Amino acid sequence: MNNINLPIHYNKNIILEDNSFKCRLNNVGLYSIHCNLAINKIIDGLESILIKNKMTIFNKIDHTKGAEKVGIMMPPTEVIIFGNPNVGSLLMKDNHTIAIDLPQKILVTQDKNNDKVSIIYFNDPFYIAKRHGITDKKDILINLRTILLSLILSLFKIKTCSLIITNVFSGKL
Repeated sequence: MNNINLPIHYNKNIILEDNSFKCRLNNVGLYSIHCNLAINKIIDGLESILIKNKMTIFNKIDHTKGAEKVGIMMPPTEVIIFGNPNVGSLLMKDNHTIAIDLPQKILVTQDKNNDKVSIIYFNDPFYIAKRHGITDKKDILINLRTILLSLILSLFKIKTCSLIITNVFSGKL
């Protein structure tokens, strides 16, 4: 794995980028990572990474296959639902409504304007917590955000570094 410092751009909502991907956080708490990896490689890689990191994969949904069953054609679109009760339960115990947004999900789909580009989406834990009025769990949320981005960045053979964790994952975004 590469251990590199990635440029951090706050002005265009681009948080991390290099030659193989571009990661953004939009104003509704949704990360998007645009890359040139094939969707099946992303899904297989994520499953392997999640299992290796002792995450529970609760389900995998292939929306494209579901759409085909009712005669609708759509680009490849899959969701992996996963989590770790050691983290999610700490958030749920104080406010049960957050369970509607947990376990965490990763959506992988094809860019509608360029079928050579895949997009990985996932919710920002701080946005989810804010939605449910959870304001006193910053350490847990920083940890969860760090874990999520670290797992996904490992697809690109990149290990997050302390600079990224300090500036990007601190809850300032």
